[in-house]
Amino acid sequence: MNIAKIKILRLEFPLEDHQTYNDDGYVDSVILHTAQLRLKYGIPVEKIEIPSHWDFSDPLGRYYMHGDDHHIFYLRSSLWMNIFNRAHEETHALQCLGKLDLLEDKLRDEQRRNLDLWGLRNDEVRAYMGSIYALRMRGIPLWVSRINIDFNYNNRDFQEAKDIYKKSKIK
Repeated sequence: MNIAKIKILRLEFPLEDHQTYNDDGYVDSVILHTAQLRLKYGIPVEKIEIPSHWDFSDPLGRYYMHGDDHHIFYLRSSLWMNIFNRAHEETHALQCLGKLDLLEDKLRDEQRRNLDLWGLRNDEVRAYMGSIYALRMRGIPLWVSRINIDFNYNNRDFQEAKDIYKKSKIK
């Protein structure tokens, strides 16, 4: 039985026999690593689709899925940005593996937050919720990361995630 080890979110769970979870770690280029994975799976590189929310620079991380093979990878950055980026990609993986309930449980039990992650408006807001959880779990205040996040992410989605997080406190 394969076990998914989601390191930054500190989760482990069994996978179906046909599934794999791969934390490919730090890469020199997210775009080039995406191309390498496409080649690995027999997809011509000229058919790489760049997600619309990426600008012309290399993104800081990526979740990639081919069939039942799930990959995350990311660029090296400052410590707190590494935590933020990795948790973001891990949350995308949790969503595609159908395991968001594990993160909901941790948010409720450890941070006293009542959240329905499936009910959030989009995948990016969901993924930011994993980033917020990971930063708060380590005692890193959200304002510390504001400048880099404002420059590197769709700030509207991150702001929405922060607002939802703040309002979700269990009284």
